[in-house]
Amino acid sequence: MTRFFLRRRVLVPLFLLFALVGLASRCIPEKPIAMEEKATPLIWLDEHTYLYSQNDDVRLMNIEDRSTRPTDKKMPIWAHQVPQFDTEPIEPGQFFMQDNHTYSVIDGSKMRVFPYQYWKRHGMNRGFPRMEGIPFKTYLHLGKVGLIVFEAAKPKLINLPLKFPDNRSAPFVVWDKHSGMFFAIQNGCEYPNGEGSCHRTAWWLDRDLILVDVVALPEEDLLFVEDTLSCFSCGCGCVTQEDIYAVNGKVFFQISGFPIPSSRRGLYELVQEADESTSWRQVIEGRVEPPIAFSPSGCHVAFYRVSYLGNALEEKNVCTAGD
Repeated sequence: MTRFFLRRRVLVPLFLLFALVGLASRCIPEKPIAMEEKATPLIWLDEHTYLYSQNDDVRLMNIEDRSTRPTDKKMPIWAHQVPQFDTEPIEPGQFFMQDNHTYSVIDGSKMRVFPYQYWKRHGMNRGFPRMEGIPFKTYLHLGKVGLIVFEAAKPKLINLPLKFPDNRSAPFVVWDKHSGMFFAIQNGCEYPNGEGSCHRTAWWLDRDLILVDVVALPEEDLLFVEDTLSCFSCGCGCVTQEDIYAVNGKVFFQISGFPIPSSRRGLYELVQEADESTSWRQVIEGRVEPPIAFSPSGCHVAFYRVSYLGNALEEKNVCTAGD
């Protein structure tokens, strides 16, 4: 009996100690990376070389022999420049305020207008760079959403059909410099099955803003964190981030931030099947710091990986299965 109580007196404190260590490991944020250490991919010059910056120094990386050297090269000629559109009215009074909201009368209909909205799925407390979009104004009217541009001083509506009518959040637009197209995606989720689900519609538009394709994103929310107690004060949205890369007609989503498990972080490709269903395909796993950069073909991606085995600038061919 005495031996039993002695064993319990030893095991109970050990159990509590391990529990505290486990709790601390889940609650303490990851150590930030020193900015002078981090290497940031900038842009590829061709399929074999790209520019990256480190400690305010821009260098060129050759992936064939892993050699680096200083460079003064600028934007490569393969990148399509973003078309310019008039996004602000010329005539005064085109937009007006009512009940703390902005409205406009377009084609005889009064509709609500939203200014450019920054990307909402941004981990502001992690120090990640915020993804920048094309500063289009958007509208919401009778369950429809879309973009507003001005032609000859008159407003023109670019209607974006919804796959999920209950989600009427504004579209966020990025430019695919590889193919010369726009990719738009809703800036907020509609949660059909509670946390962990996220209904959103996305759209491809050509350089003239003509609708090419409408895409229903997979329901799985890649930013979902089951243990929300690990996120502390302002919630998991403050420490997790989703970045979107439209690349040569494909779309990739980079998932970053503690406390998303390392196995679920990384880079995902949005896969669209012939029947229009979609799914996620993880092409890079682990802690990969944003931003990343894609080659002209969209196959090679350069990224900065953070690992217990050491941080490193890496590349991967995401077009080769199993590579």
